[in-house]
Amino acid sequence: MKKVDPKELFGKTYENLTVIGYNPTTDKLICKCKCGNTHELIRFNFGRTKSCGCMKPSHNLNYKHGETYTRLYG
Repeated sequence: MKKVDPKELFGKTYENLTVIGYNPTTDKLICKCKCGNTHELIRFNFGRTKSCGCMKPSHNLNYKHGETYTRLYG
């Protein structure tokens, strides 16, 4: 995998994240989400990470109890 210079990513947007800076001590990109939060992420995850976490649902609505195939629920 080609190592990308973080300066080349400044101003680039992917999904809801825009690169606004770089932290060389932790080797992480500083991104601003469309919701207004800032988020640091590993630069190799840029392009895979879509938001700061604001888009994740608080819980899975299809999840019942998790004991479908136990002795009690057979």
